[in-house]
Amino acid sequence: MKKKFIFSLTAVIIISMILILTAPKIERLEIEQQSLSLAVGESVQLNCLGYFADGEPAGAQELNKLNLLWESRSEDLAIEVDENGLLTAIKPGMGNVQVKSADGKLNSRAITIKVYE
Repeated sequence: MKKKFIFSLTAVIIISMILILTAPKIERLEIEQQSLSLAVGESVQLNCLGYFADGEPAGAQELNKLNLLWESRSEDLAIEVDENGLLTAIKPGMGNVQVKSADGKLNSRAITIKVYE
């Protein structure tokens, strides 16, 4: 009886590892919005889209596993983006926003943000 239990437990562990190792991985990240123009003080929620190698979209659960990091770049500090992708226009100017996985293996293309009075 003990041998059957150990064999069954071993089989379950092996099958679980195979499923984890062969699970599809997200291959590409995109920011849903391509570019934006915002007035000073305006905010907009940016959305990240993820895609598997076959082009199928990833769900929110898969994207959450990546621990996404939102980054903004703006020489004149015209924009800010928080950890959830909420973009805020601070002052007139231009900036870029990008999202990436915490491990740095996946990066979206940067989108351009224009801020006007």
